[in-house]
Amino acid sequence: MGDDFDPEATATSDLSVSYSSSNTSVATIVDGMVHIVGLGKTTITATQEGDAVFNEAPSVSQELTVVPMVAGTLSLGANADTYVHEGKANDNFGEATSMVTKVDARYAILKFNLSTLPGDVISAKLRLYQRTRYRDLRTVYDVADDSWTETGITWNNKPDYSNARSEITTAASTWCEWDVSSYVAQEANGDKVITFAVKDPANSGVGIDFYTKELGETVPELVIEYAGTSLNVNAEDTIISMYPNPVSNALNISLGSANLNLNKTSIKVFALSGQKVLETKPKSNNIKLDVSQLNSGIYMLMISDTSKNITRKIVKL
Repeated sequence: MGDDFDPEATATSDLSVSYSSSNTSVATIVDGMVHIVGLGKTTITATQEGDAVFNEAPSVSQELTVVPMVAGTLSLGANADTYVHEGKANDNFGEATSMVTKVDARYAILKFNLSTLPGDVISAKLRLYQRTRYRDLRTVYDVADDSWTETGITWNNKPDYSNARSEITTAASTWCEWDVSSYVAQEANGDKVITFAVKDPANSGVGIDFYTKELGETVPELVIEYAGTSLNVNAEDTIISMYPNPVSNALNISLGSANLNLNKTSIKVFALSGQKVLETKPKSNNIKLDVSQLNSGIYMLMISDTSKNITRKIVKL
């Protein structure tokens, strides 16, 4: 955030105009400029108080919407990836071409550097390529201690893991993906180094192996969509329509005269935290968007192609 802009309000009296913001978690006023501090909606009000010669002018208000906009996607390769083995507690497997995960006794550990991330995190996925032919549950956990090294870590000196972040059923000989958006956003605002543990949550006994960066072809990766800031001070333009709003199950959207390139158009829904919760690509100007799985609350709908972004607030019942 941190974007500033001048509303450029003037008075015919040439007296100074002051501003106020109804929601200071979205925007504040700093030295006569609107200063963006967060996502959401606020009303900016311009006031001219008058003086001994001129009367006070009527206040003028304008709604301001700040929504996340995907500025790009960053794919990071693992800086360190290996596994630890209780049965070989003093051994290091840093040069192995696969990470073994099986019951509690063997699990993978990976580290990524987030220092090149240019914007706020919208979404993040940890992607590992599975070597073995089985299917089984695997869970990603936080690891707070990033001080371990690939060539030095063993079972006996491994850092602790905590907080299960994401669980999937893996698939053989393909990429497996875990949603780790909240954890990556947390660490991107911290020391910008992140460690994951990947392990069998149920002690099933099924061995699942993932390739390491040492193989060179299927490097573990962290794929992050990051945000810029999109300002919309004309939130009530009429080039699209949608109903019902508030909505319980299906939101009907008509693109009308928006003049969008459908081949390049995407529809995304964001929570006010900035996390993307839905995405689809329309096939016509009339769309029925299923929002039944969303939790109740306020969301921002973004419709965009290569030349424009249109945003709306939706309320999920």
